[in-house]
Amino acid sequence: MNQAQLQQKQERLRQLQEEERQLRLQLQVQEHAATYQVELAWPARIVDSNGNAPRTNNELIQHRLLESGVLYEVPVRVGATVESTNAFIQDLEKTGCFNSVRVEVGQGVSDEDASTRVQKQLKITLDEKRWYRVNAGAGVKTDGWLRPETAVNDGFLPTAEIDHSLASPEYTPDLYYGVEWSLLSRDLVPRRQSKMPYAMDASPEVVSQAGPSLKHSILAEFRSNGELLDHPYSPTGGVEMHGSAEVAVPPGSVGFVRCNGGFGIHMPLLQSLSVHSIFNAGYLKALSFGGLCRPPTLSDRYYVGGPLRFRGFVPAGIGPRTKHGGSSTPGGDAVGGDFFYTATAMASITPTSGIQSVDSLRLRVVLG
Repeated sequence: MNQAQLQQKQERLRQLQEEERQLRLQLQVQEHAATYQVELAWPARIVDSNGNAPRTNNELIQHRLLESGVLYEVPVRVGATVESTNAFIQDLEKTGCFNSVRVEVGQGVSDEDASTRVQKQLKITLDEKRWYRVNAGAGVKTDGWLRPETAVNDGFLPTAEIDHSLASPEYTPDLYYGVEWSLLSRDLVPRRQSKMPYAMDASPEVVSQAGPSLKHSILAEFRSNGELLDHPYSPTGGVEMHGSAEVAVPPGSVGFVRCNGGFGIHMPLLQSLSVHSIFNAGYLKALSFGGLCRPPTLSDRYYVGGPLRFRGFVPAGIGPRTKHGGSSTPGGDAVGGDFFYTATAMASITPTSGIQSVDSLRLRVVLG
């Protein structure tokens, strides 16, 4: 082995020793960081890239920090603090409203007893994009129903007459056919904790959908409204039906098509006994329109339960739920579903003869 090769091997050995020393040093730093704790002062200081107050709402940023797991006024390992602040940065950058988000642990802030407690000020620097978004909503609604007319030239020639009314489709006196256009600005605000107003008392699945949305939709609807029943509120014979189809399209921020329908059949068996069967169903499908619209929000999904939707269950008592909910929602928050159906069988009978004069009063046995 010549002198040049020996020098190369010695140089390579020194490089390996230096790399090993650097690796041991990094491991020591990581071990120290894993045990070192930092206590953050509440609230965080939020500035823009120029050091001034940002246009972004201060309360919103404080909410996002808490939702990401940043803890204040308690000692927390540096590693856990770094992990939660990284989640906060990723959450904000995904909104597309910022060029960059920077988090720094600033100077210590001492309380009255500085010898026992020193807190660090968390500084958030937001490099905001220079654009604005304004949601404005308005709506015009015209309800009409078709009414057949008879006795034309001694025959029965049905004609259509459209009346205009401000009444809700459910309360029009006859068969209802209607088309409705709407442009609606909505805002989903999760429940807050009573003891910590900046924290949300809801599951992460609900909090992740918080914020405004714009729905631009067209709805076509049909309702029989008791026209084919012997009594509109307590029927013993006849049929009832309803159906609707709604499509949400741009320029709204959500896109979907939703179809609902149902029918009921009422049959008298004896003089005072009737049987009833009712079926309802709905289907919701998201439409992205090439990325212009996001999926439906919690407000657009189906919730089953309650006296008007499905007897025997609390409102929204049936359907998908989160694993954990807020403190006031045991069993998880209801998040709704994209499809539902309900089927109900009932038998009703007129009460004793002493109150038979009240023809709308009937005793019912329900099987859901």
